[in-house]
Amino acid sequence: MIEVCSKVLSEVSVYVGKNVKIGDIEVDIISLIPDVHGVSVHLFEAKAKPKWKLIKQILSRYDMADYLYVVLPYTSYLWASSAIPEYVGIVLIDKHLNPILMRFPKWLGNGTKCLKYLAMELI
Repeated sequence: MIEVCSKVLSEVSVYVGKNVKIGDIEVDIISLIPDVHGVSVHLFEAKAKPKWKLIKQILSRYDMADYLYVVLPYTSYLWASSAIPEYVGIVLIDKHLNPILMRFPKWLGNGTKCLKYLAMELI
């Protein structure tokens, strides 16, 4: 699932990273996408099976992202639509391995913290 999403994101992003450490947290996918805000930080958490651990992970990433997403198999839509907070986007992977954006995320505006941390890592 991570590979499928990363490939699609690489077409619109200035940077796509997989399994990136940001402080004590490892993010499955980070994508930096140019938009009206400059560059927005999109963080994705992918799971083959939905678990409540995913909710905890999403909550811990809230203050580092402009947009948050979960990536799940298409069979998990009912669980995701009721369990995942409304500010989080839902990406489902269909049986042909195509990513489908089922719910748009809401703008959080917290990506600057992540960008500053990534810049510090490069220095």
